[in-house]
Amino acid sequence: MYGIDEIMAMLDWNNSSEVQKRGIELAENINNINVFLQPMNPGCNKNVWENCAKMLAKKSDNILQPYLLHLLEWLEDINWPGAFIIIDRLKSFSGEALVDIFSHAVNLAKMDWYSEMWLDYLSGLLDNKELRALLAPDVLNLLCKHYDNFWGNSIDLFR
Repeated sequence: MYGIDEIMAMLDWNNSSEVQKRGIELAENINNINVFLQPMNPGCNKNVWENCAKMLAKKSDNILQPYLLHLLEWLEDINWPGAFIIIDRLKSFSGEALVDIFSHAVNLAKMDWYSEMWLDYLSGLLDNKELRALLAPDVLNLLCKHYDNFWGNSIDLFR
């Protein structure tokens, strides 16, 4: 039986790939996944985020649903370890389950001038067709501009 501290230590990117893989496997069996949401503990911080994201990406929509705002906050800086894994996972998330909290995150990002980059990163979720279809027109228009700016191409709203 491994404790959470031991599992976290295994997730460290400085370990061998075998140890990291074993840590991810053990982490998948932990029911309380909030400990894997960008942990900031002594010895376990950004060095474990990528592996935490790998484990979280395997979880079902139902398990991740209570943590959606935390997952969206992970996208505040696309350079943070695991951010691309999280965005890829959210692209396949139920649009219906995601739309309200996603719209809330967009509103949070609009409130701060420095969050323009967060809007750029959040706009990547326009690739989630189900989510895109449910967004309010003003949110969709705002994010389309950010999508064009950051991701380097126009989003086809009809695909």
